[in-house]
Amino acid sequence: MTYNDIKEYLFNMIEENRIVHSIIMEGVSSEEDKEPAYSFVRRLMGSLDNLDIIIPRHEKTHLISVEEARSQIVDNALIKPYGNAYKIYLIDGDLLRVDGQNTLLKTLEEPPAYAIFIIFVKSASALLPTIRSRCRLLSLTHEDKIAKYSENEQRIAEIGRLAVSGNAIDASGFSKEITAFVKAEKLTYPQIFDILRKVYADEVFKKEGIREKYLEGDMVLGQDAAQTERSFFSRIQAVCEAEEKIKRSVNADLVLRKLFLDIKTGEI
Repeated sequence: MTYNDIKEYLFNMIEENRIVHSIIMEGVSSEEDKEPAYSFVRRLMGSLDNLDIIIPRHEKTHLISVEEARSQIVDNALIKPYGNAYKIYLIDGDLLRVDGQNTLLKTLEEPPAYAIFIIFVKSASALLPTIRSRCRLLSLTHEDKIAKYSENEQRIAEIGRLAVSGNAIDASGFSKEITAFVKAEKLTYPQIFDILRKVYADEVFKKEGIREKYLEGDMVLGQDAAQTERSFFSRIQAVCEAEEKIKRSVNADLVLRKLFLDIKTGEI
């Protein structure tokens, strides 16, 4: 999803009164990358200079501690907004330790009606699967960065595109090719999944027709729309889950083969 894709997607949530309360925006490596989310916040709150916009800070270390996550996010979220319909938390997910992430689980699962949590990360793989499963994942694609991929990286991107093309795919061949890259130390699994997730998010976004429907304001709420949206995000989540399984030393070839077979058969 490009900057404009994410911005328009978020704006449509406002217009259709279906705001998601827990959002992960990955692919963020600078303040500029956060601008689509900032535009969304400004649309809701008027400006970024607002008492009901919370940016958790860390003091003693370079990471947000459990105590800071609890006091600045969990406990703070129990306090109603001062003078707005919403209270928005802009969280640097790369600063959250694992124990700090665990502290947020219940709040993200059952957020107050007025609370919106936006978590910025370079890669969603930095977050626990339990965090990712409770949030809407928006993956920022830097098209200029993809254009600068090495030959090996371009091949991974091509596999990602082929997987969502709707054509017959060689799931076994793809998985063996990817594992071969790793065994030859040409790429690492984090690099591979980072490429797959970004390319895959953008391709599925276009393939399902969500992009055009949202950007043109033609998305009709209802069962069909909800199923399409669930399908879109379940596929992105499946990529994250596949990465997590490989981290836990599950056979990589089997994990990747199942991922691509599920895509081929429409299971995800």
